[in-house]
Amino acid sequence: MKRINSDFISGFIKRGGFSVFFSTALVKISAALLSIIVVQLLTKEDYGILSYVLSIYAIAIVIAGFGGNYSLLRFGSIVNSFLKKKQYYYYTQRIGIKYTSVVVAIIVVYSCFLPEGMKNAQPLVIYMCLGLYSFYMLETMRSYFRIVNLNRTYSKLNVYNSVILLLLTVCLTLFFKNYGYITALILAPLLTFFLFRKKISYIQFSNQIEISKKEYWGYGIHTSVSAIANQIIFSIAPLLLGILNEPEHSIASFRVATIIPFNLLTLPGILMISDFSYLSRNYMDSNCLKRYYYNYLKVVIPISFVVFLLLIIY
Repeated sequence: MKRINSDFISGFIKRGGFSVFFSTALVKISAALLSIIVVQLLTKEDYGILSYVLSIYAIAIVIAGFGGNYSLLRFGSIVNSFLKKKQYYYYTQRIGIKYTSVVVAIIVVYSCFLPEGMKNAQPLVIYMCLGLYSFYMLETMRSYFRIVNLNRTYSKLNVYNSVILLLLTVCLTLFFKNYGYITALILAPLLTFFLFRKKISYIQFSNQIEISKKEYWGYGIHTSVSAIANQIIFSIAPLLLGILNEPEHSIASFRVATIIPFNLLTLPGILMISDFSYLSRNYMDSNCLKRYYYNYLKVVIPISFVVFLLLIIY
């Protein structure tokens, strides 16, 4: 068993998975730290409204671009040509932005029917929609770096984005409260995107890709729906509290109480996310996938047990 775990971990490190895992974990830790800091900068009422808006945002970003970033990671990984990978990236970026506009339109319409106790959140919800564009652009770039095995660049991008988001959020929230937080949420991915844009040279491309567009976007949409089912576990409570017209401070109290537990719950899944590109390339090799799954459980079960203990202690 020790040998299996050792081989699995060493293979994971050789594939550059460690840097991806570390940077992704850093994003989660940074998000938890950011939430704790913001709690100190806002009143309970303001934080309650912000928590409600962020619950909508957490669900919306999953479906932004109709999951084009997931499709790029899946199908871009199995394309052998570096040029084609780049073509897939630009195609996904361009078309996905258009689909993001559809998601934005749906949210704007939804904002007109917010619960009575959350009517004050409508301007924030609409303003938050701008963040869907910058988030999708950055997520697509993340997927590109993964499919071309630029794992260190991917890790640097995560670190830069976390630091920029932390600094912007603290500064802007201090002066502009909820609007400052949302502004940081919009600007941080955008600034990070432009910082790393030169890493991807521009090429002429068309809207044509080798595989069926129906299959390509169908995968993204189905993956997004699955991700929403997972994300809604973390986001449904603030939304329900808003529907029940609970006061803002009740939503704020719930959000504060779940900051650390909810972030800890995501840690075991980061390992699979880190190796997704490798798994996509070997999707036809059933023995490889079975072996990976078996070894994955050997590593993740102890980690999950530790997380469970931490949750009990917390």
